[in-house]
Amino acid sequence: MLCANTSDDPSVMEGQATLALELHEQAPDLDAVLAPLGAGGMLSGVAVATKGVAPGCRVMAVEPEGKGLAESIREGRMTCPRRWLDTKAEGIKSKAFV
Repeated sequence: MLCANTSDDPSVMEGQATLALELHEQAPDLDAVLAPLGAGGMLSGVAVATKGVAPGCRVMAVEPEGKGLAESIREGRMTCPRRWLDTKAEGIKSKAFV
């Protein structure tokens, strides 16, 4: 059995990168791409692929209001309580636990 961590496994990030490649193939003149900031795997894959095919395109991380991950990273400590997020974005609807 192979266990892959979705946040830092290179194979998972390569797979996530295909999303950005398809996006740029369909819309080659994008100025920016928004990618969810969950565990980081999709964001990493999207960022690497985007910079490879469209170096001038900005990649911006987004998260549901209340998750607090960006604030926790800036502060270098947990800044939000454990709670379920109220969001329709199921892929990143998780407990805020940073």
